[in-house]
This record gives sequence, structure tokens and C-alpha cells, in this order.
Amino acid sequence: MYTGEYRRFESSKTPFVYTPDDSEWTDCHREPDPTPEEADPLNRLALVRETYFADDNSLGREEIPLNRQSEDYPENARWRYGGVTFATLHVVGFNNNRLTAAAPQIGNEAEYEARNAANLKWLAKTFRVTERWDSKAVMLVIQANIFEGDTSEPSGFAEFRDVLGRETIAFGKPDALVHGDIRYFRVDKPLYTEEGSDENRVLNFTRVEIFGDAGVHWVRATVNTRDDEVFSFQPEIVAENVAP
Repeated sequence: MYTGEYRRFESSKTPFVYTPDDSEWTDCHREPDPTPEEADPLNRLALVRETYFADDNSLGREEIPLNRQSEDYPENARWRYGGVTFATLHVVGFNNNRLTAAAPQIGNEAEYEARNAANLKWLAKTFRVTERWDSKAVMLVIQANIFEGDTSEPSGFAEFRDVLGRETIAFGKPDALVHGDIRYFRVDKPLYTEEGSDENRVLNFTRVEIFGDAGVHWVRATVNTRDDEVFSFQPEIVAENVAP
């Protein structure tokens, strides 16, 4: 499955940038477990990195160069196009692989802590680079829903969300966060300086949640740096995937 999807990604006519999903590794503890290796999330994570992030270029028939964070976290990538900075960060569902009181047998605290620290550094550095590049906006792409999906204790998303808020406010220009996980298409502004009223809403932040496996469609992002908002988003419905 991993190599088959790799070939499909590589067949893209345009540059293709991939960020991991919980289905590729953190969910592999679930039944059925074909072999001990395939049921080990860390084994699957190593295979994901080996398969999809072998060099510093994007996937696809037309490649673009990417800045990768490190050999340990090659999936965290950054690039600039059309006056906008783009970055992927490896933040995944099922509480970001953090152990919880409700399911202490699922997750890996050491893995979570190391990757979370790397993500926080990559997030902060992306905003520093965005300022240095004089980009008009930044788009961040992760898998997890760090808002509605944050229901576990202790949270695997709270620290990332807090840093995202501080950096977005300091940046002051459009910041779009694209994610999946809950599989509910929406475009909204769920980030606040404090919990509560609209007066505390961070208006330069936009969240885009994409479609999921219950209805596989896609979202077109348009970038116009002459527009104050920079980004606009349009759902693109695939007719053959519409339920009868």
C-alpha cells in the first residue's frame, strides 16, 4: 500500500507535497494486526519516512525544491511560491500519538515529546522565515484537527495551538491552517486570544478543513497577494463521488 500510493503521488502532473496522516502510522495498533511489525506505529512511521521523503524535492512529475527540517523529521517541509510561504508540520490525529489517561496503552510519550518539540521549532522558524522573505501570507498544512479534535487529557495539541496563536497574532498578516481528520469541510476562524466572544477572535487566521473519506472531493485555494485576505477557498465536488 505504501509503495502503491508513492507511485500514485509521483504520477501527479504538478508538484505534490505530502504530510502524514494518523491512518498511516498511529492507527496501526488497531485490529487486524497482520504482523507485529505492521501493528507497530513506530515501525510504520519509519517506513513512511523512508518511502516518501528520500530527498529534498517534492513528489510529482514536476518537482520543486523543499526546505526540510532535518534527517529525523524530513516530513516537515517549507517552500515559497507566489509571494506566500507554505509549510507542512507533522501533527496527527489520535491525540498526536500522546498517551492519555483514558487509553494509556495507545501512544508513545517519548515519540510525541520529541516530534512536538520539533514541530514547535519548525512552526516558529516558519514565521521568522516568512518575515525574512517578506511573504504576504503563510499557509500551514497539518493532518489533525487541533480544535474540535482536542478532546483527550492530557492534550497532544494544546501547546502547538498556543504557539500558533502567538505567532499568528505577532505576524499580523493572513495565516491559513489547512487540516483534515474530522472529515467535515469548513472554512472558519476558530482561533481566539481568549476563549469566548467575537471581540477576541484572531481575524488574520483562517482554518480550512478538507473533505474526508465519506465524500472524497477537493478544495481549490486561490492566492492573490493584491487582495488583503490573500487566500480564497472553493470546494470542488467530484461528481462520481457524490452519494446517490
